[in-house]
Amino acid sequence: MPTLGFNGSSQPDAAATTATAGRNWLALASARKDPMMTFLWDVFPAFPQALGNFAVELIEEIQLPLSRFDVDNVFYQGQRFYFAKFEEYSPVSIKFYEDNQASTMGYMYAWKQLIRDASGNYGLPSDYKGSMTITPLDQTNQVITSVLLYGMFPTSFGNLVFNSGNGRQEITMDFQIDSISIQFNASSDVAANLAPFSFGV
Repeated sequence: MPTLGFNGSSQPDAAATTATAGRNWLALASARKDPMMTFLWDVFPAFPQALGNFAVELIEEIQLPLSRFDVDNVFYQGQRFYFAKFEEYSPVSIKFYEDNQASTMGYMYAWKQLIRDASGNYGLPSDYKGSMTITPLDQTNQVITSVLLYGMFPTSFGNLVFNSGNGRQEITMDFQIDSISIQFNASSDVAANLAPFSFGV
């Protein structure tokens, strides 16, 4: 009869024999390193120079999907076989704090003008694309990894909410990126066991 492994997956009876012979899942779980926390991070935006510096304290949350492969298939002997095609990057979603001077809206509206001005003229990608570095931190505020986003520009500008309740404006915007690069801490076990690794270029 199958038994449940540490992650809840079904294990064959042979695995149960291994576990009872000394593989203690509780001990393995207890020996794990401290978790990477969602609230321990720093961010370094490098938006288009024409816009000047952005106040990083206005960034409240970043939802960062990592890359994915588009998949295609061939049909052979009554079965489909799948293979990887293009590497794709979903938009990055960022939630901003908005103050009583509309600082976020003002900055992002100026960015919008670099992409398409009031006359309908589109700018050059080299003028409106920026970048961003996100650094998850450990419990001692040491950098764990560096996640670099390249070719970044806004594609949607969120929405404003007006109601009869008592709340604050939060603006969530989507940013398209060209690529992601992840740089691991040189002293980490990951860096010691893996060749230089990145998503994209």
